[in-house]
Amino acid sequence: MPVAVSQPITTPASDAASDAAAHQAHEAYVTAINSNDVETVLGMLTEDVVYMAAHDKPFVGKAAVRPWVDGYFKAYKTLWDKPVQEFVGQR
Repeated sequence: MPVAVSQPITTPASDAASDAAAHQAHEAYVTAINSNDVETVLGMLTEDVVYMAAHDKPFVGKAAVRPWVDGYFKAYKTLWDKPVQEFVGQR
């Protein structure tokens, strides 16, 4: 049953800070990709990263991701322009 709300629903400060941090991390990742530099991209990843490239198997760990990213940058020059229309994070 729908509930009528007479006051706007606000986001708790901790959620807002978490959302801001997630947006910041996303922007930093896009910047790293656009650098077209393997080391910059790998610097964004944790040692236990699971990297999922389209039409490929998952790559687990930085050592497994490195050759894929290196090959990608040798084949393509990236320039992502990713305006955020919706950003959903899980807690």
